[in-house]
This record gives sequence, structure tokens and C-alpha cells, in this order.
Amino acid sequence: MDNWITRINTIAATSSAPPLPAPATSQRGFQRPVLPMSRSSETLEEQVARYRAQLRQLRDQLSVHQSEERAAKSQGKRSWQQWETKQEYLEFELQRVATYFDILNAMHKTSDALTLRRLRSSARRDHDIRQLTAETQGETRCMPCMSIWA
Repeated sequence: MDNWITRINTIAATSSAPPLPAPATSQRGFQRPVLPMSRSSETLEEQVARYRAQLRQLRDQLSVHQSEERAAKSQGKRSWQQWETKQEYLEFELQRVATYFDILNAMHKTSDALTLRRLRSSARRDHDIRQLTAETQGETRCMPCMSIWA
């Protein structure tokens, strides 16, 4: 079951575009931002950076929001309900964005590690080919440092 949930979160994280601003309405109080219907066109690196910034922003918003709890309680029931609604939203978004960030960051690190391994493997293979070519020409040459052994 965890595998299934992780796969769904991975697909959601990689295809989620940035949220749109909250709608402008005549209602006062908190309005949830609108999630776009389109897929993200960002690269993995750009998505990791966006989620990192969004995570930082959500933590700051939650901290500021929690500091306003007393004022919301003292302003009446409606104000308190709006405060609770926003609190629930911020906590949910923080968890969602943190999950997406962790998944994409792991993918990014894995892709960086795989790219590095491929580059090293390719460099070793190229080095071996160059060395074999040099040996067939009567000398042993280490191409990266260009030193020649007779």
C-alpha cells in the first residue's frame, strides 16, 4: 500500500503546476488558492527549487498565522472559524508540499548520482579505449594526464 501511495504522490509531485493566486471575491476572510488544471512544464531541478521556496513560505505563513490565534478568538465566532479554516489549510499544504519536496529532492539526488555514475563509467570506458589505442601504437599513455610510458 505504501508503494502505491508513493507512486501516486510521485506522479502528483512531478506533474503539479504552481498554484494560482487566491480568487478575488466580495467575501471577506480566507480564500484557498486555486490549483491549476495544467501540468507543470518545469524541469525536475526547477520543481525542487519551487517546492523548497514554497515550503519555506508556508512555514513562515503558518508561524505568522499561529501568532494571530488570540486575536482571532477575541474577535468572535466567525473570525475564529476563518482562522481555523486557514490553519487546517496551511497544515495540509505544508504536509503536501513537504511530501512532494522530499520525493522530488530524492529523485533529483538519484538522477544526479546516476548521471555522475554514467559520466564516470563513460570516462573510464573512454580512458580504457584511449589506453588500448595508445598501446597498439607502441606506447602506454594515460590520457587524462597525458603522461607516456615506454
